[in-house]
Amino acid sequence: MSMSCKGKCSDFRALRPKDHDGRYIVGQKRCQTCSMFLNWEGLWCPCCGYKLRTRPRSTKYKTQLTTMTNKNTEKKNLIRGESVDVFEKDSDGIMIRVGMGKLLNHIQRAGKYEIWQVELKNEICNKFILA
Repeated sequence: MSMSCKGKCSDFRALRPKDHDGRYIVGQKRCQTCSMFLNWEGLWCPCCGYKLRTRPRSTKYKTQLTTMTNKNTEKKNLIRGESVDVFEKDSDGIMIRVGMGKLLNHIQRAGKYEIWQVELKNEICNKFILA
């Protein structure tokens, strides 16, 4: 196996993230032989076979990656069947706690809230859950 760029990597070239997150934070990997970032699930470059770098080399960006990763894992992961506080919007759009409910199915994300199908007081309805 030769370690030279064959040009196949351009099919997997990654664009710079627009939300100013680092490339490694969004899951991009760098091939040192092909000199580009790739959107690729494997550990080895599809073009040259060289091992892809998944972490930054500089200390500054290593700490930035660690900080961002820790922030993302601090978010509460909601699990089906879990009992949680349930909210609904009043006529002014203000969130009001309406009780405890059991999570059934995730519907969508809505800012800092998520909308779930919830069993609340033996009734199934779609409600807001603080994520």
